Amino acid sequence: MDYQGNPNALKLYAFLEKWTRSHPSWAYGSSGWLMTLKTVETVTAELLNDVEFNEISLVGVFKSPDGQLIATVVGWVLPLPASLEFQLLVDAITAAANAKQRNQRGIAAGLTLIAVAALFAMLSSD
Repeated sequence: MDYQGNPNALKLYAFLEKWTRSHPSWAYGSSGWLMTLKTVETVTAELLNDVEFNEISLVGVFKSPDGQLIATVVGWVLPLPASLEFQLLVDAITAAANAKQRNQRGIAAGLTLIAVAALFAMLSSD
């Protein structure tokens, strides 16, 4: 599928272009003389700590088959889909999108409980 016209894909692309340039060592950490590939959890945390990333709506991402939107957009930024960096970024964005979705559901559930409690309090005070 072509995601060139998808607003979420374009926002994610613009973010990743900027983010990968401003974080040149996003995929690797150094341990003395050795460069090691960061874990998915580490990159996910870095993404979730970025305000601009959190402003991107990734709701439609899970409607694409097998998260194809994420893989497609990462391919626009990192053109080697067989590379470790490519898979790391796809996995980290997918994990971050899942975490955002869980958090949004948790917030919605919390607000619902507060509304029900307030309604119950109002009804029982009469």
